[in-house]
Formats: sequence, C-alpha cells, structure tokens
Amino acid sequence: MSERPDPAHSLAVSPPASRPLAVVTGATGGIGREVVALLVGSGYRVTILARGRAASPGVSSGGPAWGEHVTTVSCDLARVESIAQAAADIAAGDDPVMLLVHCAGVISPGQGDGLCGDGVAAQVAVNLTAPILLTSRLLARMPRGGHVVFVNSMAGVMPLQGSGVYAATKFGLRGYALSLALDVRPRGIRVSSVFPGAVDTPMLRREMAEGGSVLNFVSPPAAPADVARRIVAVCRRPRREVFLPPLDGLFANLCLLLPGVLRLSLPLLTRSGRRGYRRFLKRNGPHG
Repeated sequence: MSERPDPAHSLAVSPPASRPLAVVTGATGGIGREVVALLVGSGYRVTILARGRAASPGVSSGGPAWGEHVTTVSCDLARVESIAQAAADIAAGDDPVMLLVHCAGVISPGQGDGLCGDGVAAQVAVNLTAPILLTSRLLARMPRGGHVVFVNSMAGVMPLQGSGVYAATKFGLRGYALSLALDVRPRGIRVSSVFPGAVDTPMLRREMAEGGSVLNFVSPPAAPADVARRIVAVCRRPRREVFLPPLDGLFANLCLLLPGVLRLSLPLLTRSGRRGYRRFLKRNGPHG
C-alpha cells in the first residue's frame, strides 16, 4: 500500500491557507483533543464540530493553543438537521476536505431488559447515524487522496455484556466503514478504522459509574495521548483496520469466527477484568 507524504515534514511552516483541511468530531474529548493537537503539529488546518461555539480544543497536555489553525463549526451530532447545516458550513469554505476523523462517541450502559429509550437513541444517533450522514455529505468535498478515519472501539468486534446497544452501534460502524471503502476506492479515497480498547478518559469513568463492563480492564486502559498518536499515524499511512492493542484485536476477531472461544474464556476474562478494575480504582479512586 502506498504511503502518503508526512505533512509534518512538508507543511509544518506553511501559512494557514496552504495547509490541507482536516475535519474532526469529538474534538473536546480526551482522545479527540489530542488528535487535533497532533494534526495541527503535522501541518493540517483543523475544523472541529462541537455543540455551540466551543472554545478551540487544539491544546495538547501542557501544550500551546493552536489559534488560527483550528476553527469551530457548531453541530449537535444527535440532530440530523444540525449535521446537514454543519456540512453546508464546511462546504461553504470552498476548501477540499483531505481528512475526516470521526472521534465522537457516547455510551449508556444497560442490560437488555432495562434500557432507556433516550439512551438508546443517543447512542445510535452519535455513534452510527452521525458518522454515516456527515461522511455522506462531505464526500463531495473530498478529492482523490482524501481519507476518512473512524475511531471505532474494540466493542465493534467483541460483544460487551451490559453495553449491547453501544456494541451494536460499533459493529454497525465497522460494517459501514468496510462497505464505504468499496464505494470510494474507484475515487482514490481511503477509509480506515481504528479499534482502541479501553482508554482512560472521563467517558470511561462515567461508563463504569453507570455499571459498565469490567472487561474494559482485562488490559490496563491506555492513555489518550498514546491512542491519539496511533490514530494520527493511521491518518498519515492509511490502513484498513488497526486494533489497539493488536493482541486484543486478534482475540476479538477469533471470537467472531469461533463464538465458543468467547463462551469458554469469558469467566477467566471476567475475573481478570475485576482484578484490573480493582487496581485501577486503587490508583485513581472511585471514578475520580
């Protein structure tokens, strides 16, 4: 697979107008915030989608604000009409979209017999409907060499007890990404999906406070900055699917091929996850 030039070498000193445009959702979250900072440092001009006119999140941990290189478009990803307006606002700038990174996601844990209608609707809207609609509306602005990156989840390949709706949206997002790759391949547009395991973000802490799965802690949660670096590496050198960590991805895909493997290993995974969660709480305090 051919590699795209690394913008960090060719564009880092370029004026804002000459930088390629990247569009990022979920940029105010733990991972998205780091992704924006890394993209700006790599030579991109970034447009973020955020509810209201949120302050630019182009600040890495301890790093500088990126000012003119980051702009905000107001968008509520749970509302179809808001997505349409945001896409129109971006298209009005008349700049090609070279990179579209979907980082936004929400989770509302719940067992099969205790689901909340609002929680189900929000997860489907933000995790699945929004990336499909936003991608569809921005593809017309994406030339040959463009790249769509979906930040999925290991829950997109691994059933997650207590978070079935979230897993369903992520399984669906994987299917959409693989199908989209076939659709846009003749146009020279790349599509990638990144599947992180648990990441130590406020979203994970809220998830666990609401009854999330201990399987999140079979492996220690990754740092947002580490995951962001891997995502931006995929932006530079497109790959169809990347799993973080790779070994967890191999196991999850094996379980899809052989469901009995998951059934047999689940008690061991659950015990390991409980131990990992206790260690996490001991280091960080209860959801703190």
